Amino acid sequence: MFGAILWMLFTGSVLKLMGILTLFVLIQTLFCTLAILIEDGDLSLLKYAPLTIIGFKQFLDVILFKGAFDVLRNQNVSWTHPTRIRHQEDQNIGE
Repeated sequence: MFGAILWMLFTGSVLKLMGILTLFVLIQTLFCTLAILIEDGDLSLLKYAPLTIIGFKQFLDVILFKGAFDVLRNQNVSWTHPTRIRHQEDQNIGE
């Protein structure tokens, strides 16, 4: 999607880009509203719904690319093997 955004900005389709962005933010807000109403939650959380479209997905993409490059370059991939706190305590007791 990031490539499509850049393409639209370079070709002058800013209005089309804003229309698509508005549509996705509206859909995400409606889904979040439904989820909050089903769980009898606090509707003030709706103000965070647009962050799933703008910001959070890009953050996940960055983490995904970083992980893929780390694996491809055979760097330290200790993040792929979680160590649980309870497991660490058990190992420290045995030493």
